[in-house]
Amino acid sequence: MLLYIKTNSGKDIELRISSVQTRKCMADIHGATFEIGDSDNTYHVKDVYAKPSPDTTYGMGLLAFLFSAFSTKNFIVSAVFTFSVLVFTKIYFILDKKAVKKFNESNWF
Repeated sequence: MLLYIKTNSGKDIELRISSVQTRKCMADIHGATFEIGDSDNTYHVKDVYAKPSPDTTYGMGLLAFLFSAFSTKNFIVSAVFTFSVLVFTKIYFILDKKAVKKFNESNWF
């Protein structure tokens, strides 16, 4: 999950903060208002929104297949390892989407 805030000029800025699950948790840790870098603009936690991380499931599957194929030279082992990696990464991205939904639906108070 990646956290963003929209600036006054309409530009999205990614917030590089510790992982938080809700806006309330973010407000408890970082305060209800904050500044980004050297800017004089003050932003509010209620304006922060989440986007899911880019889905790299198939890239990881291809990488797992190539790694296991070259290291074991056994098709069955490569197929099982690749399938395991695909399942693991797909579950991760499904949970990431649920975390984004939970964050975006949360209140800051």
